[in-house]
Amino acid sequence: MNRKILATIILILFQILAVTSAGCFESSTSAKLGDYAKDYLQGSKYTKLIIEIDYVEGFPPSNQALDTLRSRMYSYCDKPEGILIIPNSIPKSSSTYSDDDIRDLEDEHRNYHMKGSDIVAYVLYLNGVYSTNDDALGLAYGASSIAIFKEKIDNADIPFWATNQVDNTDYEKSVLIHEFGHLLAMVNIGYESERNHEDIHKHHCINEKCVMYYSIETVSIITLITQSNPLPPSDFDDDCRHDLNMLKIGGY
Repeated sequence: MNRKILATIILILFQILAVTSAGCFESSTSAKLGDYAKDYLQGSKYTKLIIEIDYVEGFPPSNQALDTLRSRMYSYCDKPEGILIIPNSIPKSSSTYSDDDIRDLEDEHRNYHMKGSDIVAYVLYLNGVYSTNDDALGLAYGASSIAIFKEKIDNADIPFWATNQVDNTDYEKSVLIHEFGHLLAMVNIGYESERNHEDIHKHHCINEKCVMYYSIETVSIITLITQSNPLPPSDFDDDCRHDLNMLKIGGY
């Protein structure tokens, strides 16, 4: 079979199978997803952002992904005292993680919380899979918390035509920024955008070139890899940037 035809068939199958994204769930605290978006974006109350990253031994975040995250946060968040990323390894405890497992790990290992002029985002880098959706690459599960399934990202397929241009770190960058986007209330989390750009998959952007496109959260990220545009998106599009700015200036 012609390789281009085979590739097209593979992409179609992924699109059919990936009818849902990893989604998100709320933490057990009173704060809900998106509640701290303005605190992250604005600089009047919280002037420093601390990003605490606990990673399962053997599955640390890549330096490239952290550099991209730092760059994006500096671009969109007003934090005059800077952005501090603090990584720390934790023991492996499972190969399948439920919602309760994820919350329990945060409760056990999280060291930083909002205090004074510091606001905190918490990231869990995990081995194994998410019990609710074993295709999930990441999820946001509270006002300040996200999980990244690093082993799943490392093992995600790359189309044969893109192996010289893309590696799994590119997936990691995309998933990490996507989940942070949910902490920043993307898309329509707690407000109604002036622009009609929410996908049928709630809280995701309709633009497949935007980092908030729904398929970025799962292995269906492969559908975004094309010969003409091999890198998955790692930044927000104009509509999402508009919403971020409106939240930042208090327009929403």
